[in-house]
Amino acid sequence: RDLHSFPTRRSSDLLDQIGAKASKAVASDADRIRAEMALSQRQFAEAAKLAQALDTSFDSELVRGRALLASGQHSGADALAHAAELAAKSGNPRWIAEAQLAQAESRRPDAYAEVETEHAWSAARFFAQAGNLEGAWRSWLATQSPDGLQKASDAFAQLQQKWDPDSYAGYTRRPDIQFDRAQLQKLSGRTNR
Repeated sequence: RDLHSFPTRRSSDLLDQIGAKASKAVASDADRIRAEMALSQRQFAEAAKLAQALDTSFDSELVRGRALLASGQHSGADALAHAAELAAKSGNPRWIAEAQLAQAESRRPDAYAEVETEHAWSAARFFAQAGNLEGAWRSWLATQSPDGLQKASDAFAQLQQKWDPDSYAGYTRRPDIQFDRAQLQKLSGRTNR
């Protein structure tokens, strides 16, 4: 489930090979992965379309919420809330952190901003302790605080040292990562003035 390099064409070809003979569970996983790939390519309408048909498992609800919100559909907040409920009920710390990160990344300029910032910090602490630099840098970015932005920059720089050159290059070519890095530079520029 590690999406850091997502070589889109090859992954799509592999998913297409699954075919109609796959079990319902395997087909559902393939559909979720297709939606995640569309999100990584910032193809929000396609991701939302794919996500609508997903089941209500934690992973599917997380993808559905992110896809719907990214495509401008407010019902995505309900899916993220359901994912957070599923995570809390499971007690799975990774699920909880992933739900917190998704909620933080969906930051809205309203009364929830403080809660979303707390979610971002909580997710960042979990991912950093788990050694997941990819989750940590995105969580620290979601805090939008000067300290968080510096930690995001540092963690992103560490990815290049930790990953092999091909994985890192594939990751940095992803449209969602290019967008997030541009946001990091923009927000860091504001805090360094």
